[in-house]
Amino acid sequence: MIKLESGRAVTLEALRQEKTYANVLEGMPRTKFNNDIIERWRRKAMEHERQRIVLIEPVRTPGPARFTRPSTDQELGPPEFLPSIVCVGLFGSTPVRNEKQHFSLLNIVWFQDRFALPIDLGVVRQIQKLDWEKLAYNWTL
Repeated sequence: MIKLESGRAVTLEALRQEKTYANVLEGMPRTKFNNDIIERWRRKAMEHERQRIVLIEPVRTPGPARFTRPSTDQELGPPEFLPSIVCVGLFGSTPVRNEKQHFSLLNIVWFQDRFALPIDLGVVRQIQKLDWEKLAYNWTL
């Protein structure tokens, strides 16, 4: 359970995880490549869940300076790494906006250095700041 700043409690109902760079065979990740990974996971989560998605922006760690090349950096961005694991969590709580519904849900995509659980504390802090009432959708059984 995570208690939001609004006072609402949300629980993790489902969790999917994968290595961020799974299936990457070679090369140094760069800004453009990482942006594509993030967008692909956001779209993948939306297609799978068919509901609203919130992306917690990942922390980007600069790559080694020896791989910096002015022409490549200009086109693809500098070398950088995302956290090792991408997580897609479905969180639930009591209904929003319409008390006739049974509960509310929100899909959240985030990146962290290790497989969850636990959820990275920095990510938990970002989740706590979310405006659940605006972002979540109601669901009825």
